[in-house]
Amino acid sequence: VLEGSFGSENIRVVSVTASDPDDSDPAYDVGDAITIRFSEKTNKGELPDRGISRSAIDNLLQFNLALGVDYQGDWMTCDSLRITILNTTYSPPPALGILTVTVLPSGKLRNWPPASNASSHAFNGTLGGSFGPEAISIVALVAQDGGSGKGTYDINDTVTLVLSEPTDRGGLAEYLTYAQVNSVVSFNMNLGSNYSARWLESGVWVSPMGPGIVPDVPHSRILKITVHNTSGASPPTIDTLRATFLPSARIRNVPPVCTPASSTSPTLTADFGPTQIDIVGISARGDVDCAGSVCDSVYGNGDVIDIQFSEDITMCMQNCSCSNASDHSSTCVRPLDVSVAQHDVDSSFVWSHLLGAQYRAAWLNRQVLRIFILNSTGATPPELYALSVHVTAAAGIRNYPPTGRLSVPTSNTLCQTKRNLFNLDC
Repeated sequence: VLEGSFGSENIRVVSVTASDPDDSDPAYDVGDAITIRFSEKTNKGELPDRGISRSAIDNLLQFNLALGVDYQGDWMTCDSLRITILNTTYSPPPALGILTVTVLPSGKLRNWPPASNASSHAFNGTLGGSFGPEAISIVALVAQDGGSGKGTYDINDTVTLVLSEPTDRGGLAEYLTYAQVNSVVSFNMNLGSNYSARWLESGVWVSPMGPGIVPDVPHSRILKITVHNTSGASPPTIDTLRATFLPSARIRNVPPVCTPASSTSPTLTADFGPTQIDIVGISARGDVDCAGSVCDSVYGNGDVIDIQFSEDITMCMQNCSCSNASDHSSTCVRPLDVSVAQHDVDSSFVWSHLLGAQYRAAWLNRQVLRIFILNSTGATPPELYALSVHVTAAAGIRNYPPTGRLSVPTSNTLCQTKRNLFNLDC
């Protein structure tokens, strides 16, 4: 039998790739596989094509981490060996970016036809691919006031991403620069020209094999972004802003075994601080459609009541949201809607007096809502300097654009504001 060789070894490992054939979960478990691809066709280490035992694999390859209690190999081609995991008991996951492999000379892996020395190549890369679908999702996106107390989007305000579970942070440090934040996550609205971030709820994963054997993995479950310059900001608004992880950031679970996160968050919740939205007055008008002698001074059909807010507002009712400014459906009332149904008026405003059996409303602009009395039957009726109105939380009144806290103001009495200003045109 010919022994020796006709030259130095030339079989090298060019990639080690994780996979989950059924893509069922983001964990390392039975049925997952690791495929090792070599630089050229090999003699397969004189092993069978299928059903290669663990002992035979261990004689051919040495990993820096345990793969599990049992596994078997199959040559997919002469230059590609797939190892399928049969039992992971008592074994920590072979983490992506950490697991590596060395070919053992005892495995007699040579080129084909076999002429070179047996390979002893130590792969200088690490495990790529993934053992299943992405595990990390953004479960909440939360606004917080940085201290201005104005309810507007300002410097030092924060946007916080709350994750479904701890992440390996894509290998990034605790503090992120503006450029690093933009390399990790994208937004559907502009946050401004400068911001930074910090990972919170942090810890360190240490392999059960003990410290020093494989690198420790810092992890966190919250990413808090702080705004330093709002120049160019949209601004980001409640019920509209969303965040999406960039797959290139390689945000994974701990230890990292899953597909990089690419999920998009729910819309922004909470607020950037309190607002000072008030009802500056409510005023009465006689029948705006009457003519000459038909007009009267008695409360009745055709009369109108105007509600005047202190600033432009957004109405984000609970049965819709602020996210689609063009949605003017009957279930989503907004300033500038030409018609607001009575049931939406009733859910948004509580009056001190009954207005009657039937009425509707329309926004004259972003500050003024006009109530049209269609049928005054059953009205108290409302009186000057007596009628008042209170906004409910269901109305979802915020500033415009919607960045501040919900407001639930109460008016003074009908025509009182104009009376205080010596204006009797009410």
